[in-house]
Amino acid sequence: QDIKYLAEIVGFSTIFLYYIFPTLAVLAIGFWMKKTRKEGRNMRENARKEMMHSVHLQISVYLFLFWSTNVLVMISGIHQVLTGDLIYNFFIPANCIFALQGFVFMLVYFTLQKM
Repeated sequence: QDIKYLAEIVGFSTIFLYYIFPTLAVLAIGFWMKKTRKEGRNMRENARKEMMHSVHLQISVYLFLFWSTNVLVMISGIHQVLTGDLIYNFFIPANCIFALQGFVFMLVYFTLQKM
């Protein structure tokens, strides 16, 4: 029974670290940038704000792609936990899309480098 609680703690902490924390961090950066955007000072500040905007855009794109490649695996896992049944016709494509995550990130990385 203690192992069950440990597995639940590890599972919830993994969900928090992978899905909730990055989303909250990106939202906090976005709100902070909106707040600092209202206070315009000099050329150095404007350059810093422009660079922060670029970084925020990159982080948002990567986070969106992370969520979009993981959503099917999450749905499959939730369905398996709730019902105890595994739908192979859904599970296999979900894992194939999840496996392409690194390739998709590489494409985005090289596309953003050209910009």
